[in-house]
Amino acid sequence: MLADEPFIHRLLDACGREQRARGEIDTVALRFRMRNAYGPKSSIDRATQRGVQTLRSLGILEGPAQASISRPGCLVITDPELAAWLVRCLLMGRQAESVAIEDLGYASEFFGLCMPPALPKSAAGVSKHIEGLGRTVLAVDR
Repeated sequence: MLADEPFIHRLLDACGREQRARGEIDTVALRFRMRNAYGPKSSIDRATQRGVQTLRSLGILEGPAQASISRPGCLVITDPELAAWLVRCLLMGRQAESVAIEDLGYASEFFGLCMPPALPKSAAGVSKHIEGLGRTVLAVDR
């Protein structure tokens, strides 16, 4: 249920961007990104720390409990319905109507997930559509 919360969405995006830029996730850099988004508040620092702990407990991040550096985990998603729901959360968090299937592998929010190779034609409020010359997108159902 956390996946569609705006703070968690922003935290996942920040983790993914840090991982791509540095190959690891530094909690200090995450706090900086989250402060830029929400303002310099101590509650944002605490929420970021707790968010990192939660992501570690879920296996999306890996690292010792007191370390400020994390590595991306690989939470394997085998259920296509769950994967479709996560795509829907991605779209809601981005306030977007659709995403190309080939772009899912580059979604910074999915950095610690291993998605299934195929997604259902319609599930969890998203549907596959073919646009143009073979471009397949997943779009939020209306």
